[in-house]
Amino acid sequence: MRKYLRDILARQAAKLPEFESQTEAETGIFKWRDRILAILFGRVRGSDGPELDYTVESLLRLEDWYFRETERSDATLARGCSLYFGEVVVRTVPGAAWVVEEFPFVESRFNLGVRQGTSTMMLSSFYEKLHHPNNTKRNSMWRTYHHYYVPGSRIRITF
Repeated sequence: MRKYLRDILARQAAKLPEFESQTEAETGIFKWRDRILAILFGRVRGSDGPELDYTVESLLRLEDWYFRETERSDATLARGCSLYFGEVVVRTVPGAAWVVEEFPFVESRFNLGVRQGTSTMMLSSFYEKLHHPNNTKRNSMWRTYHHYYVPGSRIRITF
């Protein structure tokens, strides 16, 4: 493997939590997920934010609120958005489930995602997706859902 690829993978792995076993990783990461979602819901309630009812349409409301609420980068809210997205997928897509997987290139580093069939989407943060220059309509989470989880959808996401 080329050095620049090893460097990229090492930087990605360094951002992931380290655990001694799969069981420990699942316990720790699911607790982390629940804590970040609680922070997100607390912020939404504290600012008279949108109703988050785990529907696909609530992804539009959340993203709109995210940009109205955050004047600066907010890594915790961006993580909360990705985890809320995952919860919407798990609740609305038949067969979808949360998974904790070991990073394939570095032992003992784990990540959280949602799996449906043979496809898994890892969900550590949506910061780059939310703030991508092509997200002009601020509907990236809704578009991502339709792109990956609505069969026959003509809605695409390219970032």
